[in-house]
Amino acid sequence: IASHFGRYAEAGQLQVDALYDRLPLDNAVVIGRSGQRLAGLTLPQVEGPTLLMRPNPRNPLFKLLLVVGNSDVEVARAARGLALSGLGESRDSAAPVTLSGERLRLDDERLSPPAPREPYDAPRWVDVETPASLATLGEPEGFVARGLSAREHALSLRVPPDLFLWPGQNYRLRVDYRFPDEPWLDPIASSLDVSLNGEYLAALPVESGKALERLWQRLVGAGREQSAEVLLPRDLLYGNNRLQFYFHLAVADGVDCAPGLGEDAISRILPTTTLDLRRAEHFSVMPSLSSFVSAGFPFSRQADLGASVALVPEAPDESELSALLTSVGRIAGATGYPALGIEVRRGLSLTGDLVDKDLLVVADLASLAQTSLFDAGVYRADEGRLTVAEVPWMERWRYWLLGDWRPLWREAAQALQDSEVSQGLVSLPSPLNRSRFVVAAVADDAEALPSLVARLGDDEVSRSVYGDLALIPVEGSAESFRAGPRQGVGEMPWHMRLRWMLGQNLVAMAVLLLVVVTLLGLVCHRGLARRAARRLQGGQADAPEDQADAPGGRVDTPVADGKGQSDNTRGAPRR
Repeated sequence: IASHFGRYAEAGQLQVDALYDRLPLDNAVVIGRSGQRLAGLTLPQVEGPTLLMRPNPRNPLFKLLLVVGNSDVEVARAARGLALSGLGESRDSAAPVTLSGERLRLDDERLSPPAPREPYDAPRWVDVETPASLATLGEPEGFVARGLSAREHALSLRVPPDLFLWPGQNYRLRVDYRFPDEPWLDPIASSLDVSLNGEYLAALPVESGKALERLWQRLVGAGREQSAEVLLPRDLLYGNNRLQFYFHLAVADGVDCAPGLGEDAISRILPTTTLDLRRAEHFSVMPSLSSFVSAGFPFSRQADLGASVALVPEAPDESELSALLTSVGRIAGATGYPALGIEVRRGLSLTGDLVDKDLLVVADLASLAQTSLFDAGVYRADEGRLTVAEVPWMERWRYWLLGDWRPLWREAAQALQDSEVSQGLVSLPSPLNRSRFVVAAVADDAEALPSLVARLGDDEVSRSVYGDLALIPVEGSAESFRAGPRQGVGEMPWHMRLRWMLGQNLVAMAVLLLVVVTLLGLVCHRGLARRAARRLQGGQADAPEDQADAPGGRVDTPVADGKGQSDNTRGAPRR
């Protein structure tokens, strides 16, 4: 249910409050079995999974949405029906649920479980397998700007946060656009400005710089319609992005700027504008809290969170449940799909069936101190405080040999020691499987957890979260560190992975180069030694052959003349 509302909330602006047996004074969702009495309200009798709308008895100006069934199974099916509403007719729902009226009984046909999601197929994520046009990105008509001072047009782009390109490579954006064909427009001073996340990329011209192209456009009636390619730097593309277009229209010199000039001018970004991400691989360095904050990654790898498990204490209080529901709602807002596949467990113990799961943990530090969740990292929950464990020298040598030159152990430990409260996000490899990860929202006081998670919707906070530890105070930006080990996770061809590993591990690359040079030296030495041996053997074999060729087998003894030169070698070429 929280993920259903998360899909409709403004980006990151969601806060879910969980209440036990009490009603608020405003709108709320009440979940329970028929006949059950909650906060003085008796839930009505129903026939199967049902959704009902009733006035709030504490304040009739607001409404209660009742999610009711005759058993826990039927209640869960009613919640699934609510989550599936609004998805439309697609593979997600054979018979889509449409909410209408004050009472809706959900039959079995509409509650059949949808097919599990495939990795990276979130409805709100740009498809990286094929070029995506504006029409497929939710702007079927493109963008239309009217007048001289038209507003900026922005396109929200959500992409998988683990896209990988080599340094020097870029994504490609082909912009199809049209300027107004007006005589007052200055084609030199006017431009279409393109920016990504507030970073200026390019100013596209009104007309082509080639005379033949301009002539051809005039002949075919294309006017000032152009197409240009803009390169998007890989470092500027995050999980959540804003692609911005602004038509800067300038009036030519000598034109009378009369009132109303240019009011009817129309500039367009055509729907055939295309973003091409096909060069990217799915590969990233983990843990990465920035990916979690911007796109709910790694849980959002499957849009239904089918490979994720949420862990809360054995007896979670309202604060811990509120933080968990808000977190799940935020992830659904990033994917555009309800969290139908996530499993929620009470208790923080690790069991064997969690080997292939990413773990979302919401708990106070006192509860975490009794678990092994942090055993695979450098952080510890110690006496209600978050601390950094002492890193052994052997482990430090391993970091350095792998090219990890500056993990912030001391800085993170000092920041935790200096902070009055310990609250924030921690990420580390799962103790059960280092290719799976734990993301934990923790605080020394459980009552601080809801506001901690809600603050992730603040742009100032979200921009300052990265690494594997983010300390998030009640006010101000976050303080982030990366103190634990890193690892590359994802899929790429073996030769690219080898190249990446060597680029990350400078010591390993130096050792490999030394080994290669040594092997080449040995091969060359052996080859040259064999060649020298053959030449020496060939020189020794020439002397007996010359003696055997003498007449009668007699060997003439050279007689030197007065000049010190033998008769039979005079005039012969010297060797």
